[in-house]
Amino acid sequence: MSIINKYNYEYCERLDVNLTNIIQSDSILIGINLSNNKIIFTSENFHDLFSYELYNNNIENVFSQRSLHKILNYSSKLKLYNNKSRVLANLEIYLKNFLVNIPSFMFFSGSVLCIEFQSNFDKLNYYFDEIHFQEIYEYITETKDSINSLSNILCKYISEVTGFKRTYFCEFLQNNHGIVKANYFSNGLENILSHHYPATDLSMSVREIYIKNKFRIIYNVDYTQIPIKGCNKKIDLTYSIFRDISSFHLHYLRNMSLKSAASFSIVIDGKLKGLIGCHSKHKNYTPIEVLPKIQTLIDAFAIKINQLRSNIIKKVQLEYNSHIDKFVSSYEKSECNLEKVPNKSFSVLKEIFKSHLIFFRFNNKIDTHSIIPSDFIDEVLKKLKKYPIKNIYIFDSLVSFNPIFYKWSKTIGAGILVINLSNDLSNFIVLIRKEESQTIKWSGKPEELDLFINDEKILNPKRSFDTWQQDISHKCKQWTMKDYEIALHLYNRLILTRSNFLNNIQMNSEIKFCSIIN
Repeated sequence: MSIINKYNYEYCERLDVNLTNIIQSDSILIGINLSNNKIIFTSENFHDLFSYELYNNNIENVFSQRSLHKILNYSSKLKLYNNKSRVLANLEIYLKNFLVNIPSFMFFSGSVLCIEFQSNFDKLNYYFDEIHFQEIYEYITETKDSINSLSNILCKYISEVTGFKRTYFCEFLQNNHGIVKANYFSNGLENILSHHYPATDLSMSVREIYIKNKFRIIYNVDYTQIPIKGCNKKIDLTYSIFRDISSFHLHYLRNMSLKSAASFSIVIDGKLKGLIGCHSKHKNYTPIEVLPKIQTLIDAFAIKINQLRSNIIKKVQLEYNSHIDKFVSSYEKSECNLEKVPNKSFSVLKEIFKSHLIFFRFNNKIDTHSIIPSDFIDEVLKKLKKYPIKNIYIFDSLVSFNPIFYKWSKTIGAGILVINLSNDLSNFIVLIRKEESQTIKWSGKPEELDLFINDEKILNPKRSFDTWQQDISHKCKQWTMKDYEIALHLYNRLILTRSNFLNNIQMNSEIKFCSIIN
């Protein structure tokens, strides 16, 4: 018997979690072929509500004429937007000889129109306070409060309106780790404020889905898996809120003694910048029509975050403009040749970025006056070449990529910020920070392994809320969003300066050429 250790992250990254032919038992799923208006697949639990056969039935026998009009109208609009959306509609459906109004989501899986709704919709007794919702929305859009104050109020409101006993705001950092910036909790659930979560808790493949499908809910982690009749192969349920959840994630939730969960995406400029998460130790049957309302608030929250951070960036730029002006002026006087830039000008950059050392590469030549070991520089260059070309590179811990950096973390540097001035890494500036001892409160060990026996996986998810303190070494003081924005601002100034310099050279050459001809 061979035993192999593999990372949870690597296992999850290979999962196409959006592809499945199973759905949660708390929902009903119907798939419609719009070319012949027939139901071509349905979750096998439809008998719980319907007194007749759904599979292969004509939709005219299932939906009222008014709802058929809605379905065809919405489906044409969804197609218009390349099927990359989901809509909520009240549909009149025949159930056991009665026409019943049911809140339902509609989305496409390929060319098939999918309709899903809660299987226990008729047992819900819920009142949504529209006035209070509008008050919260106006507060989010108009407030001048800080992000911390705003997120605390938002978390409290979401818990109150959904009944979840803990709601938290987790922000994703530059290194994709998450940190909880706000949370509201009750009923015995612990405070998770300032907890860190490793990037591996949420694989990149899942993050991509979360950008498209902005909210999801699990009413009961112990739900029954319901096969979808008519689906011999797995189908794309990216936009479903009730698709089957990976056993890994369900085990993860059970480890935390949770019975239900929901999450809402914070998307800014097309990137997942954080989540609003909800937890409870009991089943939670929040009506599906409430979920888009909450997402509306979170989308407004995302806009507010972007606005507030833009204001911060402007202040930072104003604060450092005089220092940046000095370096850019020196760069310009040196004819955009880094080798001619005086050392005192590079000292200005060290001061701006609170770095210990600095070196540069100009036209593929490394700064020869640098006290930094050449093998350190060579290893940095090897590392950079493994990544797609970017304007700014940030690394807090070089040893996490190559153990060779252990020997330099205390004396030379543990982390770097790179301002790349070319599309082939022939010109760049590297700022280096030394190791700084840190203690981080983690929620689940980031390096915890799964166990494989003869390639058969034995689930061993992290116990996310069993917190522990980790003394961090061989890592520099974290590069912040502020550092990134200053670096990007400097990059833009340097690129513009070099562009103007090259244009002037070209113009002067043309003038000289014309003079010779004349």
